[in-house]
Amino acid sequence: MVGFLHIWILWLLWCLATFFSKRSTKRTSFSLGILLLIICLPYKVNVGEITFNLGVIFLALYSLILLIKTPLILKKYLYILVLSYLYVIYFVWYITSPILSTGHFLIIGILVAAILLQFLEKNFYYRLLIWITSISLGQVLYTLIFWSYYLQHTINYQHYYMLLCSVLLLLTIQHIWSLFREYIEGILKSIESKKRWTF
Repeated sequence: MVGFLHIWILWLLWCLATFFSKRSTKRTSFSLGILLLIICLPYKVNVGEITFNLGVIFLALYSLILLIKTPLILKKYLYILVLSYLYVIYFVWYITSPILSTGHFLIIGILVAAILLQFLEKNFYYRLLIWITSISLGQVLYTLIFWSYYLQHTINYQHYYMLLCSVLLLLTIQHIWSLFREYIEGILKSIESKKRWTF
């Protein structure tokens, strides 16, 4: 059951993106992206001698297409590269010196990634784009490195998907909370302005 937790999170994210977001091209692209990712999850694809999970390849191509369509300053591209390398280093460290249990490893990774993204970018859409691109490119790089050293049996795609989906869920909840707070503040301001006119 725990192994399929990322699928439940993806379905929850799809529902939030489809039914609770404003109509826009961003909403449509994210909703379709989540659905296609859910479809690609169980399949594997061979690129030469290396076996990749199809979801990882899809996310890497999907995020690169979004990057091409979205103009970013050079600093954001550097953030993506740094986060990709941090992802690889974090997983290599976990494999080479397993001092943490799997649960602690994932929780620390989720919290550090969510906090880093809060500092690196203010815009919700760019946060999602930076996170999806950096983690998918990091997983591709991690897979290439481990296949080159014949350590492919240590690659665990469930850890990748749990890290990806959990951080996306945290960012989405934080965004919904900020929108809800702005909505409540707007209502309170309108009530205060009406009270001023009545007195």
